[in-house]
Amino acid sequence: MQIGTIAQLCGYNTDLKKKQSTMGAILMAAAAHKINAVGNGKVGDNFTSGDRIDNVTQISDIEGAGVLDSRWARDIVANGKFWWPTVYDAGFPYSKTVTITANETSVVRICIFWLRQNSVSSHTSGNVTTGTMSDLKLQILNPSGSIAAESNVSQGNFEIVQFTPHMTGNYTIKIIDLGGHSGKDYIGIAMWNGTLGN
Repeated sequence: MQIGTIAQLCGYNTDLKKKQSTMGAILMAAAAHKINAVGNGKVGDNFTSGDRIDNVTQISDIEGAGVLDSRWARDIVANGKFWWPTVYDAGFPYSKTVTITANETSVVRICIFWLRQNSVSSHTSGNVTTGTMSDLKLQILNPSGSIAAESNVSQGNFEIVQFTPHMTGNYTIKIIDLGGHSGKDYIGIAMWNGTLGN
């Protein structure tokens, strides 16, 4: 199912064929159903504390980010709720402003995804040097500047948050570099809005 979804998304936006980090962020943001979660698979569920990774409520070591919904992934792409910034060391912390409408029955999921920066010494030898993985932290600031949600998974190449927007206005997606890699990072960002409980 995931391969078919990826093919369809690339049909909507052919640039996604070359944007692996962004595709990863879209797929994670669109996986809001959690079979193992407290509410038995309803949108807005959190994983139980025993299943979470680094106590991030949206990630489980059994189920990952949840069950992918292809319609939600299509909605992210069709509504332009994805971005692919290239961020150099001096560009951190990186900020992206998005407008969100307050709704007590809705849920917003935002994910960032990035790749390890490997390098090839030469085209003839094919020797690959494995790069170090960046350690990034994701914060969402509400219009008043307070933290609405944050994720800091110590291992891996993703961060994901989910929250109910209590204020209408400009929210800031803030990505903080905690180290591990120097140079630049190709970061995928995706945001999905849905209704609680579906």
